[in-house]
Amino acid sequence: MDILDTIIANAIQQFDLIAPVQVVTQFPSVNHQSIQLRAANGDFVIKVYTTDQDEATRRYEHMLVQWLSWRPASFTVPLPLRGRSIDYSHYDYNSDRFYSITPYIAGETPDFRMHADGQYHPSIQQWAYAMGTALGELQTILQARPAQQRRPMALFQSLLTYAQPRYDPLQLSAAQVGGSSDDEALWTWWRSEATRLMAFVANEYPDLPQQLCHNDFAPSNLLISDGRVAAILDFEFACPAA
Repeated sequence: MDILDTIIANAIQQFDLIAPVQVVTQFPSVNHQSIQLRAANGDFVIKVYTTDQDEATRRYEHMLVQWLSWRPASFTVPLPLRGRSIDYSHYDYNSDRFYSITPYIAGETPDFRMHADGQYHPSIQQWAYAMGTALGELQTILQARPAQQRRPMALFQSLLTYAQPRYDPLQLSAAQVGGSSDDEALWTWWRSEATRLMAFVANEYPDLPQQLCHNDFAPSNLLISDGRVAAILDFEFACPAA
């Protein structure tokens, strides 16, 4: 069996999923693997964590989601089930991976991309309004959550280095990325803007008021239903920010 098969087999035992259990779909994800399962006793989503995510990071996210689930809101959050374990994440020895399982939440991921015909989805303005409304509500709720530091620096402060770039972001040139000399004006502009941004981050940004923020409030982490945000997903990057 592959990694996914062994994890599903483990989940069936941990959560007493009733056969037949089948994979419905695998959701697109950059950092983790998320799969919708359908069992006789309901639909669920398994989230398989990358091997480099530590226990403290998983626990922080799960405790935050639990805290949010206790607060009244117009949206829901995917609270992991405990199953037979005392924790929200579970370890599968056969695949050497941690995973969590949540009830499936119905909804669609808003698509803000331009289509091949040059048009956008007809609901794009409604989605944008719904996103803004939900973000304002979430930020208001999170004001009551203590802002516990999680990383040496905030994500905004590591904006240019978070992905561990091959070249110095402040010194990028056409020669480094395979461009032509005609692009040099563009790279000159980039170096100037990046330098200004990092100066702001080093000086003014630390003095701004901060609170706990989601920090990855993107369309891919939202579910829309009936014109509103039905669920906000993936709080793994939540930390204090301006």
